[in-house]
Amino acid sequence: MSGFPVRSSRSDFGPKPVNTRPVRDPERDLDASIGHLLFHQVAGASAAGARAWLATDIVAGPDVAIAARGESWNPDDIQTSPYTPPIVARSGVGVYTVDYQAEYPDENGDLQPLVIGARFADAIPVAPPLNTLHQAWHAINLAPPAGLIRITVQTLSWVVGSSTDWALVDAPFFVAIW
Repeated sequence: MSGFPVRSSRSDFGPKPVNTRPVRDPERDLDASIGHLLFHQVAGASAAGARAWLATDIVAGPDVAIAARGESWNPDDIQTSPYTPPIVARSGVGVYTVDYQAEYPDENGDLQPLVIGARFADAIPVAPPLNTLHQAWHAINLAPPAGLIRITVQTLSWVVGSSTDWALVDAPFFVAIW
């Protein structure tokens, strides 16, 4: 079994554990059913969980910053290379890019390609009027700068009942990739 970027299945953890003797001290002995449950839950979370996510915040006018983030390849939240955080930049009103490296190390330190199967982005409303809707549109660039995977996010706003279409606005957003 390998770690990132492989999604673990229950069978990756081997056969269902069995007790080789009765559990005499539950504070020191682990019942096999607990081990099986842990393997089952880890495999389920691996299959359904996002590989990475980030939430942004608008700071100092239109500038954007990462407010919080997490990546499956970086369980210790290391902030230096080769685990450099993604780069988020604003390229225009309501238009942002999120750049991830194209490769990250697995549990043995060997670089593995980051493959994105699906992605999701949404605008995070900041105390909007009740009649204002926010949304985000996203795309993965097919020709990003070398060595990067780029996600472009556009944040839009629309006032319910207005005669205007959606308009690009600077807004914080959330991105998740699977």
